[in-house]
Amino acid sequence: QLTTGQADIRGLAWSTDGESLLFSSEHNGRSQGYMLDVASGQQTPLPLEDVSFVSRVSQDQQVFFHRDSSIPQLGYLQLHTPSAIFPISAGTISYQSPDFHQDRNQLLYISNESGQSELWLSDRQLQKKQQLTRLNGVIKYPLWSHRGDQILFVSRAPTSTKDQLTLLDVATGKLSFPTTGVQVHGRPAWTADDQAIIFPVEGKLVRFDLPSATKQVLSQGSGVYAQMPDEKGFYYTKGRGKGIWWQAMT
Repeated sequence: QLTTGQADIRGLAWSTDGESLLFSSEHNGRSQGYMLDVASGQQTPLPLEDVSFVSRVSQDQQVFFHRDSSIPQLGYLQLHTPSAIFPISAGTISYQSPDFHQDRNQLLYISNESGQSELWLSDRQLQKKQQLTRLNGVIKYPLWSHRGDQILFVSRAPTSTKDQLTLLDVATGKLSFPTTGVQVHGRPAWTADDQAIIFPVEGKLVRFDLPSATKQVLSQGSGVYAQMPDEKGFYYTKGRGKGIWWQAMT
């Protein structure tokens, strides 16, 4: 293993002397290029902005790479006029992975406004902002509980290679990390009663009960991501190109 703690590594190219690797990685919502000395493990950031995908290094030491200068922003559209998108954010700060809770009238999202990618809360106009986490690591898949009293997401410490299922109590700000036994988490979802989490394990959807920390296989066949609006059953996907399915709870 050559690296630890980096998210979404994209592109990989050898230097012409075969002693270093060039690659790019997401860092706090921005793409950063690195040169890695294979023998020593030392990483040196490339003096270039927005290196999204390193392609190759030529014999005359030129680095060829893809640049993606788009910064994720938030917007909304009216369902009766879906062609018109109304932005609610702009600029050099990244906003992504939004989830809106209707009863609380609050928007949950990930942003690098503090310099690190963290979880934030605001009203629907992106005002009255509140930073919820200070983990200084990787955060993904934030999701409100149905009652709106908890937030579910997946986190990873800066020096770790293991995902953590993470719960945030909105009233107290307290974080908890249920032990699921899963190394890398797919996108999780709440059960209808907010007492359990559904997530994929080895190609199948599993129900993880929060009080007892026990797991139960739910999906008949493969399963990647689920949503459970009520106790009758759940909607889920089986993978790319395999459609959306519904399964009754028995």
